[in-house]
Amino acid sequence: MGSFDFMKLDSSIIVFLVLFASCAERTPAPSETEEDPPPSPAFTVIHGNIQGIITALQSPYQVTGNLIVDSSASLLIEAGVKLYFEDSTQMIVRGRLDCAGTMSAPILFSSFRNTWKGIQITNSSSMSILEFAILENADVTTDSTFSRNSAFEVVGASVTIKNSIFKNNRSTSGGAIHFEQAQSLITNNIITNNLALTFGGAAVSSNSSCNFVNNTFFNNSSVNYGGALVLISPVFDLVQNNIFFMNTGQTGDPRIAILQADSSNFVLQYNFLQSGTLNPLFTSQTDFHLTPLSPCINAGNPAVQFNDPNGSRNDQGAYGGPFGGW
Repeated sequence: MGSFDFMKLDSSIIVFLVLFASCAERTPAPSETEEDPPPSPAFTVIHGNIQGIITALQSPYQVTGNLIVDSSASLLIEAGVKLYFEDSTQMIVRGRLDCAGTMSAPILFSSFRNTWKGIQITNSSSMSILEFAILENADVTTDSTFSRNSAFEVVGASVTIKNSIFKNNRSTSGGAIHFEQAQSLITNNIITNNLALTFGGAAVSSNSSCNFVNNTFFNNSSVNYGGALVLISPVFDLVQNNIFFMNTGQTGDPRIAILQADSSNFVLQYNFLQSGTLNPLFTSQTDFHLTPLSPCINAGNPAVQFNDPNGSRNDQGAYGGPFGGW
């Protein structure tokens, strides 16, 4: 057989052979291996006065200064939006806030680094809605201006809060939620692991008309009075079909504590109130669905309008009632 003349090869073939040899011998750099996490997402930076729509397309968002919805403005937050607030920033709503999350795409309000100052809805003539949202890691205990009480505060306004989760917040009054001269519906929410320095480890309703229906209050605490829910001088508050479990306070009832109230100004009924060893039998301490032997099943208000989605009698807690199928 004659010798092979390498010099007669087409130049493009030579280049291919050199590249092939190079690739075959090269060891991938660590940054190119499949085990590497994906790169951090790019944040859309927002701050200041805002109205219109916060879109899921541009999520996640980094909030670098206070977000303000003026009295003449409205803000819609789309399902799946994630908002991360820098330290000491907050959202102040004087107009209308519509948080339109879904079960599969909730809206997240959280801290960018350590903590943030939460949301205040104040002196608004419009009804705001918080649906399928998660609010976490707010801390207003270090507010030197004393202008804020709670992680989610409603003052002189109306709001519907539904199918949402409030967790790991620290506040002065109402670890997660505080109502002052407000009219609100709070239904099918999970309020857990929140802390208050004065009143209500989970929530406070003061001089308000609030309906707390089918919520789960778990493992909240107050350094002072009332471990879970505190009612102060209610105009008219309804508290029914809720579960109160493992909440603690230094003084006052750790479940539902009431101050300066006429008994005709509030109704407490069909709630699971922890007593002795009685246990609601959650699936776990992070999954608050009820196990089949739970005493909270079919224990809520028997009126038909409070039935579960399957038509059976109301189950107490966040997953009972007509909005409990989440």
